Amino acid sequence: MRKIAISLTILFTIINFSCSLFLPDEDETGPVIILESPSASDIVTETVVVSATATDESGVAGTELFVDHEATGLIDTTAPYTFDWVTEVYENNSSHILYVQGWDEEDNYANSDTIVVIVDNTTAHPAPIEELEVSLQLAGNLLIWEMSEHEKFASYAVLRSEKVTMDSALVLFTSSVAADTAYYDSTSNPLVTYYYQVLITDINSYVSIGRIFGSPSPEQFTPSGLTATSSDTTIRLRWNDLSHFEDGFIIERDAGEGYELLTTVASNTTEYLDVALAYNKQYRYRVAVFYEGVNSEYSNTAIVYSPLQFSPTNLAGMTTPLTIQLRWDDNCIFEDGFRLERDAGLGWVPLAELGPNVTTYEDVDMSYDILYRYRVAAFTETMQSSYDYFFSIYSPLIFAPTNLSLTSNDTSIVLNWQDDCIFETGFIIQRGEGSVTGSGYLTIDT
Repeated sequence: MRKIAISLTILFTIINFSCSLFLPDEDETGPVIILESPSASDIVTETVVVSATATDESGVAGTELFVDHEATGLIDTTAPYTFDWVTEVYENNSSHILYVQGWDEEDNYANSDTIVVIVDNTTAHPAPIEELEVSLQLAGNLLIWEMSEHEKFASYAVLRSEKVTMDSALVLFTSSVAADTAYYDSTSNPLVTYYYQVLITDINSYVSIGRIFGSPSPEQFTPSGLTATSSDTTIRLRWNDLSHFEDGFIIERDAGEGYELLTTVASNTTEYLDVALAYNKQYRYRVAVFYEGVNSEYSNTAIVYSPLQFSPTNLAGMTTPLTIQLRWDDNCIFEDGFRLERDAGLGWVPLAELGPNVTTYEDVDMSYDILYRYRVAAFTETMQSSYDYFFSIYSPLIFAPTNLSLTSNDTSIVLNWQDDCIFETGFIIQRGEGSVTGSGYLTIDT
């Protein structure tokens, strides 16, 4: 039995070996790929047809174009093998490596020889608009560009946006006439910065995208040179009008609590008189031009103090034989009156309450030999100003007589003196003999 088993094994081995002699060899060779066009160093433009041949004993299953060693996804499975390679996505005058890869039914892969070509679409399409003149004409922007002379020119399109990125751009103008190289944007506002771009579309629907250009800066129209000058009761504002299209000017004022609208004035106005003032205020002013609901930037700030004063000043006085006459400057235009106070040595007490616009007072209620001090303040129904700095003056009233003199004759002595008092009831005459002190005098007459 063992010999029979060994004999059968040898028999099957011989039969299997003899059969394998008649089977074909396994295919491990990829297709033969030849890149026919373009040729090495060719300059290619737009969409290039890349063609190749591929042969394989077992049959070509497919081919794919590779650019710069990267698969393009352009696949052709039937002869003739061609690929539409779009070159506009590459930079002009850039070099690129091309080859075609093929594979057969046994998944054997092979590549063609590589070639280097140059992509240059400089003249393949209309050149983009690189220079765009944007100027203000009246109250709109005038756009001018060079005419496209490209044979494939189809149309212009003018775009406008308020963002430099051209987001949400509006198409303002289109034309299929190459000589239409100007457009007036009558809907623009000189106080807004716009960005413009001109697109050129060719007959193949290729779009040449031009550079982006901004409109003239609105800052040039901001009023300048604002000044504020105070007079007795007003503040006069003056500024330079740098625009020619404005609807008017906005004037704002800050009296200490932030800017508020003071008024608006008509176009071409360059000054304003502010009469709505309060006393003891510092005012800040600024001016802007407005046009069709849009304001410019604000001018420089002008700062000035209110010319209105509340407190009287320059209190002064003079004496007469019986009175003290006082005067002061009335600096206020809205007082209800003045309050006058006097200090005779015991503190300030009210002396008089006077009406508005009064600037003098005569004090007749005095005593002799007193230093008086005076001060005055303005008042309204709800408030009182500070007092002017006090003024001091002595009472003009004198009690004692002065300039006593005497003359003698054979039998008498005649006395003379000056009477400086206005309220005496009489005089006391005393006499002393020899060298006497005050206690040595005796009354000789009244």
